[in-house]
Amino acid sequence: TTAEEVARHTALVRSQFDDVMRTGGHHPVRRYDPAAHRHYVRRRALLGALAPLEFESVLDVGCAEGFFLDAVVSEFDVEGWGIDLSLQAARTVRNRYGHRSAAGDGGRLPFGDGAFDLVYSTETIEHVVDAEAFMRELRRVARRHVVVTTPASYTTASFAPDFDLADEGHIQQFTPARIAEVAG
Repeated sequence: TTAEEVARHTALVRSQFDDVMRTGGHHPVRRYDPAAHRHYVRRRALLGALAPLEFESVLDVGCAEGFFLDAVVSEFDVEGWGIDLSLQAARTVRNRYGHRSAAGDGGRLPFGDGAFDLVYSTETIEHVVDAEAFMRELRRVARRHVVVTTPASYTTASFAPDFDLADEGHIQQFTPARIAEVAG
């Protein structure tokens, strides 16, 4: 993958997600939405995974509208930031939940080394061209913990499209072996 291909892909994803955000968004808001069952399940799993960790500051990379960021900040009473490739998403985080947010690329985070106790990304890495660079950046800005969730695939083709979720922009699949490879 060349730098030009990555830049083209990044611009396409940003444009597509800006469109999604303008038409209502990706996650439920502060009211119950029966069509968003998987988001509630993921939120509960994320909060459970984070419960034993000690942290006072958090960065959500690929935060979309801030659904998970708001849940983490509210549940653990911590300082939180969100970053998403989409400028519309960053605006929505601020307008809907009042959290600090920025538009930016997860592969080049605009924060200093060790800026946050916890850096997490939930179901974003499968949309990223260079998963290793993405993980390096998460580790770089984390002082204590990095948590990444992704749908696991059971094919042997690490980079084959996830055809069941292709309409959601998944460009990589993660088998347990691939997850371990990327996570180091």
